[in-house]
Amino acid sequence: MRKPQFTKDQVIGAVRAHDAGATVAEICRRHGISEQTFARWRARFGGVEPSCATRLERLEDDQRWLKKQLSDTMLTVAALKAELSRGQASASAPAAGPHGDRGRVSRRRSAAKGQCPAPG
Repeated sequence: MRKPQFTKDQVIGAVRAHDAGATVAEICRRHGISEQTFARWRARFGGVEPSCATRLERLEDDQRWLKKQLSDTMLTVAALKAELSRGQASASAPAAGPHGDRGRVSRRRSAAKGQCPAPG
């Protein structure tokens, strides 16, 4: 990533100079920038103190990191869902009965507890 040509303090200084009464053309000529660049600076840093600019930059970095974490998590979830659907499709062997293995398990449990009458 390319290093910015102007520091945040310089950008804020240029925006403040415009607020103090300097013309946009004069500021652009002094800094060697286009009017479009200055308009972008003014939109981003208009009314911002230098200390707030540092905080703004830190918040933007945090937001960028959180967005990356969210996208990574969403990709992981999608991959897990795909794997789960593939696993269910391959393991779709017929169950023991209409209700799966449930009836057999409960009979085993009840027989183990001695609650079922002895066959005979």
